[in-house]
Amino acid sequence: MSAYPRRRFRNATHEAARLGIRCARFRCACPPLLDAGRDESDTPRITDRAAEITASERLARRWWAIVAERAFDQLAELVHDEVVLVSKIRPGLALEGKPEVVQHIQEELADKLYEATASTFLPIDEDRIVVEGRVRWIDDERVIRDDPVTWAMEFRDELLVRFVPARTQVEAETILGTPPP
Repeated sequence: MSAYPRRRFRNATHEAARLGIRCARFRCACPPLLDAGRDESDTPRITDRAAEITASERLARRWWAIVAERAFDQLAELVHDEVVLVSKIRPGLALEGKPEVVQHIQEELADKLYEATASTFLPIDEDRIVVEGRVRWIDDERVIRDDPVTWAMEFRDELLVRFVPARTQVEAETILGTPPP
């Protein structure tokens, strides 16, 4: 009867019990183990991380949470009157002004956008951020496309004023380095 991995685990458990070592798995009280080189104070508190989040990251995360919920009508509240949006789904389409952008979001994106996810938020300052993620959309031939994309996002007065897709993080940073039109 050979149950090598299982037997080693059982023996280790029996050995730990014999030595009086107990753990939460066996409903016992034992002190938590820490790495010798680490201290509990080495781990930043959640409130410390929250203090590090810039306004641009907070606004970008809010934008992408609404996109993930597919609540496109709520995005109108986050768009500046002088917004500039370049479409990833329709190459070459650049929209200026809140009415055009809101109409595009509510009509075009609601039908064509299958899913858009943001995975990395790279704030430049309080107003500008680079966001990396994926966009899954349905093209004119009704084929679902899945593209990695980097977005350059800029906010003014806590509203989106510039939203431009880029091929790389460097390109997005270059886009954001120039003043908006």
